[in-house]
Formats: sequence, C-alpha cells, structure tokens
Amino acid sequence: MAAVDRAAGLADCDPPLTGVFSEQLFRGQCALVTGGGTGIGFATARLLFHLGASVMIAARREVVLAEACATLEAERTAASGQIGFTTVDIRSSEAVSALVEETVGRFGPIRLLVQNSGGQFVSDAASMSVKGFNSVVQLNLVSTFRVARAVFDACMSDGRGGAIVAMSLDVDNGMPGMAHSAAARAGINNLVKTLSIEWAASGVRVNAVAPGIIYSESAFSHYGDAAEDLLSALLPAIPAKRLGTPEEVAGVVAFLLSPAASYVTGSTVAIGGGSHLVRKPLLPMDEPCASQPYGRLPRKARL
Repeated sequence: MAAVDRAAGLADCDPPLTGVFSEQLFRGQCALVTGGGTGIGFATARLLFHLGASVMIAARREVVLAEACATLEAERTAASGQIGFTTVDIRSSEAVSALVEETVGRFGPIRLLVQNSGGQFVSDAASMSVKGFNSVVQLNLVSTFRVARAVFDACMSDGRGGAIVAMSLDVDNGMPGMAHSAAARAGINNLVKTLSIEWAASGVRVNAVAPGIIYSESAFSHYGDAAEDLLSALLPAIPAKRLGTPEEVAGVVAFLLSPAASYVTGSTVAIGGGSHLVRKPLLPMDEPCASQPYGRLPRKARL
C-alpha cells in the first residue's frame, strides 16, 4: 500500500526542469517557439530554456507572452539560456519575416525551430463553411510552411544546419468534428517528409509530433462546456485511460531537436497513449445509419 501511495503522489509532482536531458544540451543555440505562451508551446520553451538555449517565444497575445517570460525568468538557473518574446501573426509573411529578423538580431541565427502555433474549432463538416475550412488550413498548414521557409532561408540554408519540429495532431483515423484541422495536419505530416529530403543537403532535419488529447487549462477553456462532454467520451477510448500533459510532448520535441535524434528526419511521432490506434468518438456515432448492404445480410449482422 505504501508503494501505491508513493506512486500516486509522484504522479502529481512537477517533473525536473530538464527531464532526462543534460542541462547544457542546447547551450549557445537560438530556438524560436511559436505559440510559446501557453500549453505545449510554453512547456517546450520552458524545457529548451532550462537546457541552455536562448529562446524567443512568439504568439498573438502580448500579455500572455509577457506572463510566460516572467514565469521563466523567475525559474532561471545557472544553466538557463536567455528568454525573450514578441508578438506575431503567422498568417502574415511580412510579420513572420520581421519575427525571424528580430530573433536573429537578439539571439543569433535560429538553429532550433518549433512551429507550434495553430488553432481550430469544433464543427461537423456539413455545418462548416468553406471560409471556415480554409482559414484553419491556412493557419495550420500554410503557416507552418511560411514559418519553416522563412527560418530556413534566413538561418539554415547556409550549410550549418538546424532542426525543425512542426505540430501535427493524431489524425491517423480521421477526426470527425475537425475535418479542417485533420486535413491541415495530415498535410503537415507529408510536408515534413518533403522538406526533410529537400533540405537534408543543408544539414537540416524536419520532423513533426502528433499529440493526442493533451490537457492544459488554456486549451480546454477554449472549448467551453463542450470540453467536459469531450472528456467523458474520449477517456474510455484512450488505451492509456488518461490525457497527456504538455511536458510529455515537450520532452519528445526536445529529443527531436537534440543531437540524439541526428538520424531522425521526415518522421511524425505520435504522442497519445495509444490513441492513434483506436477510433476516437469525437462526434456521437449512435445515430441511425443509412448504409444498405449489397447482397443478403442477416439482421443480427447489423445494428
């Protein structure tokens, strides 16, 4: 019983700031983390910061970024790098170019890029407008290319290399209720394969991570009351029987950016407690279905 109680207590503790990594792993390197003010982006920026990188976090809301930077400054250790923030709208090529220029001016050439910014809303495809579909594809897929291309051109095409990690989603079995985001993230999965081949000659590695359902206050507050219904439907379907944490994603991102992953490129790593192997009940599936068989099918063989 004592061992069980101890394990239960440890599950609620904050993980060590550097996880399993050495404190100076990214010393002297500049990292750019978009969407770095909250959730997965903040957890990733925090880990890179404590692993010695100089980190620029960028997002649309200045107040969130300022709070994130203040939190990290308060955690500073002797091993920590530098930290800064700036606002950006990744849908604008001009804004992204300015972001890259400001980051390089403050911290030097960007060698580590985490393109985490994105977003979506819940809607079935029949209710979704083309404008809504397009806006999510633009924000997630097109902007991932926009940010990666800007960083590559400015900092990574000179043969000195770099590592890029893009944010995808667990879309292997489709994503009912988020057709726009699933299509965009599937595009990201293919984009990293192509970029990893084209940019290999410059010493650049390009990968993606595909989180399952990750719990953070900022993410779940975005969906309001629907989040509770989503949780009750999803938890039984996840083999691990729990949601993930931003820190669990950040650890994989740090690995992919690190020299330990120097032979890993063009990959999308699933981080979902096995959820990519099962159907996720994002929308109710118990309504009558109009599917009709071709040939004879006994009644017991259908609902």
